[in-house]
Amino acid sequence: MARNGLELINQQGGSTINTSKSSSSSQSPRARCPAPFLSKTYDLLEEGAAADDRDGKRIVSWNGEGTGFVVWSPAEFSELLLPKYFKHNNFSSFIRQLNTYGFKKTSSKIWEFKHEKFKKGYRNMLTEISRKKCEPSVFPAYLKASDQDQRSDQSTVMMSGGNGMDQEDSNRVLLLKENKNLRRERVELQMEIAQFKALEMKLLDCLARYMGDSDNNKFFTKTIIRNAITSRLYYTSRTQRPSLYSRISPLGDPGTSVVPELDDWLQNGKKVGVAELRRIVKDLRKRKRFTQALEVSEWMNRKGICIFSPIEHAVQLDLIGRVQGFLSAESYFNNLKDQDKTEKTYGALLNCYVRQCQTEKSLSHMQKMKEMGFASSALNYNDMMCLYTNVGQHEKVPDVLTEMKENNVSPDNFSYRICINSYGVRSDLEGMERILKEMECQPHIVMDWNTYSVVANFYIKAGLPHKAIDALKKLEEKLDEKDGLAYNHLISLYAKLGKKDEVLRIWGLEKSACNRCINRDFIGMLESLVRLGELEEAEKVMKEWESSGNCYDFRVPNTVIVGYSEKGLHEKAEAMLGELMEKGKATTPNSWSTVAAGYLHKGEMEKALECLKAAFSLHVENKGWKPNPKLIKGILSWLGDKGSVGDVEAFVSTLRTVIPLNRQMYHALIKAHIRGGKEVHELLHRMRIDEIDEDNETKTILGMRQT
Repeated sequence: MARNGLELINQQGGSTINTSKSSSSSQSPRARCPAPFLSKTYDLLEEGAAADDRDGKRIVSWNGEGTGFVVWSPAEFSELLLPKYFKHNNFSSFIRQLNTYGFKKTSSKIWEFKHEKFKKGYRNMLTEISRKKCEPSVFPAYLKASDQDQRSDQSTVMMSGGNGMDQEDSNRVLLLKENKNLRRERVELQMEIAQFKALEMKLLDCLARYMGDSDNNKFFTKTIIRNAITSRLYYTSRTQRPSLYSRISPLGDPGTSVVPELDDWLQNGKKVGVAELRRIVKDLRKRKRFTQALEVSEWMNRKGICIFSPIEHAVQLDLIGRVQGFLSAESYFNNLKDQDKTEKTYGALLNCYVRQCQTEKSLSHMQKMKEMGFASSALNYNDMMCLYTNVGQHEKVPDVLTEMKENNVSPDNFSYRICINSYGVRSDLEGMERILKEMECQPHIVMDWNTYSVVANFYIKAGLPHKAIDALKKLEEKLDEKDGLAYNHLISLYAKLGKKDEVLRIWGLEKSACNRCINRDFIGMLESLVRLGELEEAEKVMKEWESSGNCYDFRVPNTVIVGYSEKGLHEKAEAMLGELMEKGKATTPNSWSTVAAGYLHKGEMEKALECLKAAFSLHVENKGWKPNPKLIKGILSWLGDKGSVGDVEAFVSTLRTVIPLNRQMYHALIKAHIRGGKEVHELLHRMRIDEIDEDNETKTILGMRQT
């Protein structure tokens, strides 16, 4: 609704329109003109339908009686006609505009709309169609950042319109003020960008003079400056003023509440804008910090910073579903006002049901959306296909695709990709190829690398390398030069085929095409080389990573460590771990434990024990790592047979910090005491206290005292 209000303001030249009923009954010539949206829609039908008749293909036309119109192909309508008349290609936005003028969708099968005053050949009746009046509760006042601002805004309204100005005029004044503030912020940001670009050039010149004029030095200095600039927070002012985002972003622990920071920001007299809070919520969702994103969203609503539109409610619904579950999301949805229950909020609740595999609720909710005319986008049908995929009912996915097409909803890339996957997991390669061919023939579909990646993977699993290579060649044709993820998939798939040369070739292309390779790219390449058993090549890539300037990420060297361990090169794996620790770099107990298990398998028990001790030294309580039971059993058995009482007691004491005391530990202690000629009565008494019964092995060990 806010957007509609802004469009109305812009259409009237930016001036505030007095819609009070107490105004003069006489109408100006401008007031008798039809709304621009209505005129454009009428022109679209007259000209678009005529063009369709000439081409022999229907996109949109009047119905047979001329009392309404039908959009026969929403995809082509959005792509070809909407940009020409309305400067956007959003079909949903067009429908919302129709709704605001009282148009009704008359059929659940086709996109037919009617209005009693909108008829073929009766353009003069357009002036009798008016926009629905908005309730104040759904026309958001975007500048309610603080009580002081609100009082100031109210006084502005009183000065500009007196007591006769109604709530709608007040909201328009607030929107005008918000527009003005946003324009000012935009100018300031553009000035900042220009200043930083100038600063970058100056710094480049200084460094270039200092380091010489070689191409390598120029590239090196330019890289340093660009990395420094792009690492800045998204908001910076000329006075280096901290932003609200800079306060919230470091709170990375999901268990840390952001509410105290928000309250403190407001209590210190600092203003907070709706746009900034929306950016924060969007960023937190992108980084999967859903709990904190929900806290920000709820705080916005609770403080009255803005009145939620259906879009904000949809975001809130999604976050509630992720954090609290679908029942809480359902309750939130049921408490919404009727005007907020739109295709956005209905779609958000459907996504909550699908994500938590609530089949019955998803089906019931989707049926209701169809009846209300809200199931009008590929997104809703994609949700249903995802549901069947998640619950393992892959055979039902193609039926959803068929239903989409029957309801004149154009499938998108994801729709086809889910369907291709449904055939692939059932080993129905003919069905997969049929859907792929259909997808390639669709004029509104731009084929992407993801689809060919899925197809190639199924060919590889089916043992059809030639078909897989054909799909990979098509994948390579769709590569985006800046998309490292696409290169990573291609490298991984060639590795599965055992194609070392292709893996190295694509890696070279990726390094040339992308500005720089990030840690994710190095991990993918190293995993592929380890899969191929090419550890020497992996060592070369490791050196590239070490000189890349990327931040340290243990997953990169750990990929090579795992490769060494799988090949039985435990000394190399241990040496790499030791070098990392000497440099002060983080390692993990699991990596040391993996190397220890390798030494145990080779019978090198002393080395296995030392690596396991290193793992214990890195263990942090309640962080999830548990040592391999077979490894622990082997070490305890060896210590019981070979170690001294002191060695066993020291190891058991350390082990107890990781796992509870058990029978194996007591057996090792008892064996060591017996070999050392010491009494075991106290150990047996402690076993009983710990409620650990003696078994046959215990009796066998105790029998050693008599031999």
